[in-house]
Amino acid sequence: MWKPFKKSKKREQHQSDTPDWVVEKRRLAKALANEFSFEAAEGEPLPPWIQYPEILIGSIGWRMGAGEDFLHEVFFPYWQNLNQSQQAAYFQKFDLGSKWEDRSQWLESLERNSGP
Repeated sequence: MWKPFKKSKKREQHQSDTPDWVVEKRRLAKALANEFSFEAAEGEPLPPWIQYPEILIGSIGWRMGAGEDFLHEVFFPYWQNLNQSQQAAYFQKFDLGSKWEDRSQWLESLERNSGP
């Protein structure tokens, strides 16, 4: 019998090679982002950790593909046009709280990329 959607062994192998801590961290990030409530202002992009919660900070996903495009074409141009108090207010608005494991790393990254 032909099965058109049979999983390939290669795909199954790739999924099982992902460390459990990465799977759990992605799951938590997605859950935090999905549960987060906010009202975005007109023209205000979502922060990267909410736009792509499955791409962990430090991941190649921020240096290639959709994550990279979003950071360099959408988010950082917006972020760098905010003054310091606006940046602080933006981060506070989209802060996922104490359960957010990557909070300090994202804050450091934002500070490094705060503009000229």
